[in-house]
Amino acid sequence: MVVASVFIAGCGTFSGKVIDQHDEPVLKAEVCVSYTTPSLTGCICPFVPDWFSVVHHTWKTTGSDGAFRVVGLYGYAWKITGAHGARKTGYEYQYPVEYDSTNNYYLIRMRKRLNPCFLHHEPYASCQFNAPGRSVAWDFIEREKVQIDPPKRRANSSWPLPRHTPDVLIDAWLDVSNQTWNVTLRSQSDNGGLYAATNKVYEAPLEGYADHLTFSVPVSRRAIIGPSCLVVRSRNPQIFTRLDVTYVNATEEFFRLSLDAYTNPYGDRSLDIDPRTEKDNFIRKKLIDDSKSAWQGGHPPVKPDFTNLLKNVNEFKER
Repeated sequence: MVVASVFIAGCGTFSGKVIDQHDEPVLKAEVCVSYTTPSLTGCICPFVPDWFSVVHHTWKTTGSDGAFRVVGLYGYAWKITGAHGARKTGYEYQYPVEYDSTNNYYLIRMRKRLNPCFLHHEPYASCQFNAPGRSVAWDFIEREKVQIDPPKRRANSSWPLPRHTPDVLIDAWLDVSNQTWNVTLRSQSDNGGLYAATNKVYEAPLEGYADHLTFSVPVSRRAIIGPSCLVVRSRNPQIFTRLDVTYVNATEEFFRLSLDAYTNPYGDRSLDIDPRTEKDNFIRKKLIDDSKSAWQGGHPPVKPDFTNLLKNVNEFKER
């Protein structure tokens, strides 16, 4: 994503600032500045397309106030691009880059990671409901999804239950009279709840939970349920799951809901995944197995020291 460009050969000069999600300056962040230098053909014939020009990238470090300034940059098409943006350990680069063309000034936003940890990540938590409707029970630790027929569920007949009380129950039924799907998510725990947010949540909120959330979704090729992110509070002691809505499809025949699920098995409110735990399959499997085993015993797992765990990964593999 190109935010701004200047197509004049010479010395580029512009400035900007890097801030976090709380509008605080980010010091010692590195900002990617790109610029283009012309080839010999471009220098001789400036009005002819220069197919041999070269795009360069250079990194500028912000000061204690989060500001940076670029002076004397040769070439043309000087810009901050969304493809590279900014970087700093402990921070995540986020779009968009804001550009003030009047003052030739850039404002770059980064998200400071709050308390990242290992999360059970289920990238394809999808469920489909055929008309007139069905129910789906989800256990995000066991990664068990159970489709339930409404008559059987209401009659309390036997059906394959997850090993534990499901973290969330999803109902969907079609109202034929107005061609609208009614979708309800319910917490199954006594101290559970659901929270709807329009933006991605990286720390589960303390308050604002409801025992169920209901959405009306008209039949449409571009269906939406409203919130882009749902937080589920479940179990006793409680744990938290973030559900990122990735896709909704509502037709007269079926309703399909696709989710990206992130579950913190340790009981704290962090929903910010530690990228280090994603890099090694052995470590990820060990953390999944440990948390599953603990919850099968009826309690959350002990949160490990991630730094030492990752540092000594070879030692754990030998065991």
